[in-house]
Amino acid sequence: MKELPPWRRMLKGVNLFRGCYCMLEFKVMKSDEVETWLDLLDKAYPGFKAPREKMVSFLTDIIEKEKTQDLYGLYDNGTLVGGVRLLQFQMNCGGAIVPAGGIGLVAIDLLRRREGLAKVLLKKSIDYFNERGVHIAALYPFETSFYKKAGFGHGVQISQYKIKPGSFSNKGNKENLKEWRGSVENRRKLLQCYNAVLEKTNGMTERIDRNLDSVFKDGQHTIVYENENGTVEGYLTFSYRNEATFINSMDVKEMIYLTPQALNAFCSFFYSQKDQLERIIISSNDEYFRYLADDARNGDVAAFDSIYLETHVTADGLMYRVLDTKRFLHQLSSRNFGGLNGQLKLSINDSFLDENNGPVYASFTEGQIEVIEEGDARVELNMDISDFSSLIMGAVDMKGLLRLGLAEISDEAAADTVGRLFALDSKPVSMISY
Repeated sequence: MKELPPWRRMLKGVNLFRGCYCMLEFKVMKSDEVETWLDLLDKAYPGFKAPREKMVSFLTDIIEKEKTQDLYGLYDNGTLVGGVRLLQFQMNCGGAIVPAGGIGLVAIDLLRRREGLAKVLLKKSIDYFNERGVHIAALYPFETSFYKKAGFGHGVQISQYKIKPGSFSNKGNKENLKEWRGSVENRRKLLQCYNAVLEKTNGMTERIDRNLDSVFKDGQHTIVYENENGTVEGYLTFSYRNEATFINSMDVKEMIYLTPQALNAFCSFFYSQKDQLERIIISSNDEYFRYLADDARNGDVAAFDSIYLETHVTADGLMYRVLDTKRFLHQLSSRNFGGLNGQLKLSINDSFLDENNGPVYASFTEGQIEVIEEGDARVELNMDISDFSSLIMGAVDMKGLLRLGLAEISDEAAADTVGRLFALDSKPVSMISY
């Protein structure tokens, strides 16, 4: 018989956190443990270049001041062997604003890797959120395969463009653009604009830096579109990137807009830099962003040995995981599922969380969802929790999952109808990092 890996041996037949021989504990870190935690982080993220003093202050503030964040450590016989940053915020899921969790800074001691401790850390993080009424979580993966096995599905993709300034349209009104400093009132107005975008954009979350410190960093510039009534309809923040002597590009860190007028003004602003700047470097979740430029080529002429022109590079970002399917669907009562009526049996395969593995029955009345104990659903949809998490967030559609063999439906004639249940206007957008 194949020998079980260490983490499975630890879990087999015992409650890991009640009397396990290895004496693992999962608990809130204390301020005097930050230096030890940083030693672990330095080895887990060796490319992370933030000054140590700054990180000590940042992590200590989370422990002592933050009400929506926690640092939890995993301890073996009292020794810190791993840890994680856990955040709580509101997120737009298909028009419904729901509580969501963020998982960051997952790290295991250098000498304790490949012992299954990261899986333990994830399971306890999921328990942390479920106990607080948070039934969906997101994270930035260090590799997607590990988290896919833990039930996280592909989510946000981001594309980086490097466009010549003169390729942007010049039809916007720049008269409404202003450069702002980080006064209290300016921050309030920009946060109000951000929250308005959150309300109407799938995947958007509350800002972690509610004071907008990341917008008004030293070395960055903030351009604001303010309409005639004094309402901020958009803003962008950027820094300059030196490419060579006297050759610079604009590196856009964040761009938010509520109206086409604001977006057109920003495009005209980019266009007006064509005599001074080499490229506008901007990352976007919008798959249609390239339509804003007459020529969106990024300058890499040898990327494809073909007749195709490279316009951008794309990277995977946030992955999502539904932590408790029934409870999460309850929280989507304000979301409209295609205005449809009927019942559906969702057979969710969750090998990582036994308690979340199994069927869920949902009834729909004019698009409003209700989770029921058991019904007379004529259609059954079967898929892994990772792919269901991607589906419910709109990162992938039903037809795509069926086409790729990642979902099965009991009645193929109902595929289009079920697809409309989960269809969203846009894929998830996210502008926070943690």
